[in-house]
Amino acid sequence: MQAIKKRKYQKYESETTRRIKLVRRIIKKKCPTVSVRMGAGTSWGHVDVMSKDIGASFTKKEINCLKGLGLIPGGNFAGLDRERQKEFVEYHMMKRAGIKKTGE
Repeated sequence: MQAIKKRKYQKYESETTRRIKLVRRIIKKKCPTVSVRMGAGTSWGHVDVMSKDIGASFTKKEINCLKGLGLIPGGNFAGLDRERQKEFVEYHMMKRAGIKKTGE
């Protein structure tokens, strides 16, 4: 018997997913010690920034770094909603981070 070949489908990536990847690259480039992920469930499309240690607070260095990026950190969480992501990416890519847009 011959093995059945699996079809290779092209992975679809939405504009929101691409934008969140860029936001993650910008934040991780400036603050490599934080955890950056996409929100799940009803907060899908939002960016969640947390301390790498679950339940731990941000360090002073991380707080200063996030404030420098224009985020407002709480004790152990900072977020970036969908409306602010586009402005965040454009500002930091063009002015500060030096990351070039890909796929356009």
